[in-house]
Amino acid sequence: MQSPNFLRPWQNVYKREPVGCSTAIMALFLFSIAFVLYSVIPFLGIAFVSLIIFLVGIFKIEYLFYALVSVSFFHAWDIDFSAYGGSGSIGFLNTVNAPVADFLAVAIFVSLFFSWLLRIRKIDFARLKKVWLVFFVYGLFLLVAFISSRSAYGGLIVESTDYLLRPLIFIAIVYLILPILIIKNKETFMNVLYFWFGTGILIAIYGFLSLFLDYGVGWIGLHPFVLFNNFAPLGVNHNAIGEALVTILPLGFYLWYAKKRVWIGAFTIFILLISIATLSRSALVSILVSFTTLAYIYRQKIKEFLPKNFFVWTVISVILLVPIVWYISIFLSTNIVKSSNDSRLEMSKIAFFYIKEEPLLGHGPGTFIYMLADTEIFRYEYGDPVDSHGIIQKILLEEGVVGLLIFALFVYFILRYLWEAFSKAKKDDNKYLLLALFIMVISSLTFQLFSTSYFKAVLWLPLGISLTVTVFYLNSSLYDSKK
Repeated sequence: MQSPNFLRPWQNVYKREPVGCSTAIMALFLFSIAFVLYSVIPFLGIAFVSLIIFLVGIFKIEYLFYALVSVSFFHAWDIDFSAYGGSGSIGFLNTVNAPVADFLAVAIFVSLFFSWLLRIRKIDFARLKKVWLVFFVYGLFLLVAFISSRSAYGGLIVESTDYLLRPLIFIAIVYLILPILIIKNKETFMNVLYFWFGTGILIAIYGFLSLFLDYGVGWIGLHPFVLFNNFAPLGVNHNAIGEALVTILPLGFYLWYAKKRVWIGAFTIFILLISIATLSRSALVSILVSFTTLAYIYRQKIKEFLPKNFFVWTVISVILLVPIVWYISIFLSTNIVKSSNDSRLEMSKIAFFYIKEEPLLGHGPGTFIYMLADTEIFRYEYGDPVDSHGIIQKILLEEGVVGLLIFALFVYFILRYLWEAFSKAKKDDNKYLLLALFIMVISSLTFQLFSTSYFKAVLWLPLGISLTVTVFYLNSSLYDSKK
């Protein structure tokens, strides 16, 4: 009698997908080595992982980019070198502290450079010319920021210059330019969408689990929570979940249309409901602006559709919206929300008070929080200072009216390129893809009118990937004829 072969199922899988299986085995093996090294000497483990990342980036940089896409929303997932013993003896290493996404972005930049230098990968810099106005205008914004930093508030020239270098210059290089140079075809871009949508599903489930694992007290609003060992990749503020989900939501609707899969539709609706259930006012406004923009674009078709289905859609809207509006309206009248509103209103008053002193060029990049710290009445009433809850107040105070107008022009050109590509596309699939990206950018920017993550990957990577797609589709006659 022949002995059973318990490895036969695995052998069958390997015959079908030898490359994928070998990659998975190698990744597991390397992860095990890194874990052992990190357990013995943390820096040795980090050095080993860095080497592997560099080698992967040299030969398969798309894999690193997919990893960047997957962690781009986790801006509270930091790597702080001061937490590792012995870092103080290596220059300024113990002062390095940044989100995982930023470290990955630097690794991608370095790998891309060496891959190009060693002639392993060709880089088509001519792509940047397709959207050159975006980079030119942002360069003007950086120039204004530099001039403003020379006379920064309270003599904080060093701090202001540091903020100019990172994040203002850093984000443009790694999140606007890199995607255009890396993504070469629609297949790679579609993989980006799949990774983003998968990340959205995980974040939505994560938020939903807060009902059972971290329900808290008082009003129930879905929020991120600590997983283990004080690890909270999204922080603990409910806005972080809302911010990620309202960005991913338009992409979910596009994938639902493109793939015609019920499970994609179900998860897209789930993402929508979770983003509402966070009770994030910024998320609610972003969703409202997104659907209003979509309704305006297709207003003619809606006029033709509604009279024929008015009763059905009215009943559905009432059933869905009435309980949501009722719950949110009561929540918005609570003391928690009133206190938050008062804090933001006071912050805006302080900002506009200081703006009068330097209305044209502002007080220098990164000085908002320092100025708020020097305002004793705010610290007395609301505690430690925080950055501006809104990108408009932030730029107006730090780069003045000139900086705000130039930044508005920068946003305008991004939207204009997207709209131009959308208008030129002939196939429905391409049009809906570009429309989803247009709505995504609108939603992300709307959120930043009330948030504090305006110079992080959570906003700038979507902007960069949207610009990348416009480079493809501005020549619609070429790309409408391809898959």
